[in-house]
Amino acid sequence: MMECIYATAKKRSNTSKSKSLIPKKKAKEKPTFNKAKMTITAEQRKKIDELYRAHIAVTDTPAYVEKLSLNTYTEESSPYLTLFQSEKITKDDLIGIDQPFGLVPPDRYELWKLCGRVCDPEPPISSQSLTPKQFTQRLFGNKFELTKDEFNYNIDYKMRFYAPGYGDIFFIDKVRCWRAWFLFRDYKEGREDLPTYRSIHQILRPKDEFPLSAAMLAVNYEIHRQGVHPAILDMFWKFFTDDEEIIKRDIVTCKLNWIVDRLKKLDPGEGISPDNFYHIFIEPAREALKHFHKDSFVRDQHRRMRESDIYQKVLSNNKALRQRYKILTAAYLEEIRSMYKTPTPTFYRRYERRRLAGYFNLLADNYERNQRRRALPPELVEKYKAERAAKPVVKKKREKRPSKRNKKLGRGVAN
Repeated sequence: MMECIYATAKKRSNTSKSKSLIPKKKAKEKPTFNKAKMTITAEQRKKIDELYRAHIAVTDTPAYVEKLSLNTYTEESSPYLTLFQSEKITKDDLIGIDQPFGLVPPDRYELWKLCGRVCDPEPPISSQSLTPKQFTQRLFGNKFELTKDEFNYNIDYKMRFYAPGYGDIFFIDKVRCWRAWFLFRDYKEGREDLPTYRSIHQILRPKDEFPLSAAMLAVNYEIHRQGVHPAILDMFWKFFTDDEEIIKRDIVTCKLNWIVDRLKKLDPGEGISPDNFYHIFIEPAREALKHFHKDSFVRDQHRRMRESDIYQKVLSNNKALRQRYKILTAAYLEEIRSMYKTPTPTFYRRYERRRLAGYFNLLADNYERNQRRRALPPELVEKYKAERAAKPVVKKKREKRPSKRNKKLGRGVAN
């Protein structure tokens, strides 16, 4: 019996092994690297050979080798570094202690200062072309006409100087001024502070190292403080009008529009560019500087200063007189009133007494009543208080009144 059971169990185990449900693992394929999936034909090899020979024919030339040895634009640390190195300027070449240190011709420099003021500003560094609409708005504001003093004041003080941002004539001048700013102070040009989240604070740099942007701002500020030459201001005034006293807004707008309409190759919205400004005004500027008489100008300025001093003294004297008059009037006020005071007649006094009799009688009656209350003995006072407390309090019925809304609607409230 046991043998039969053992035989059947063995048979079942053999059948279960032959019919296993677990799948067999497949053998992993070995990865193949660097094996070309396509073959190159002989024709393709010939084409590759031809392209290689053509490329070698270009790159093996001496011109190409020389080009590779040159520095490219991206290798320069600053876009103006090539211009800085193009001219050999040392500190010994600088003349004086102010801009432009003798590096720019005087006539072109004075015209450049005017151009940087009157052109459309692009703060904080540069300015663009001169457009008639923006210039007249900056010059006149909400006025229709200006005097010569107001004209000079608005250009020389209210309009800030920003170096022209484009053009070929004034370009090298501002580069020379920037370079002179470094040379005069024995500074070195450093890299800029990039506006990123890593540079919230300025980068640490040596004391004698400044970025080019700092030089641009400093040069603009120094040239702005110098002001415009008076001969250039007179030339600019005479360009618009022959009148010696008043200049009108429509005349300035008309002349500038007349010039802009005759200029060629203008971009959309562009006015008088810095180069065109130079070509228009350089000859009148040279004539004005040539015939400028410095001594007469100084005498005229001293005369105007004396006139302004006298005017201020007159105003201050008038102020002192006003204060003195105020003190005297306060001191002698009673005397002045008594001089013009008229005596009141007797019948008016009687009228005042009768008019005020009722008021004075009422005051006297109240006073007597208070005195009588104070003279009462304490027993009577307590008796009157007890009688007053014993009386029943009768509350008056509150009258119902219509609300504002019902009044407007004419409704009324029933009692």
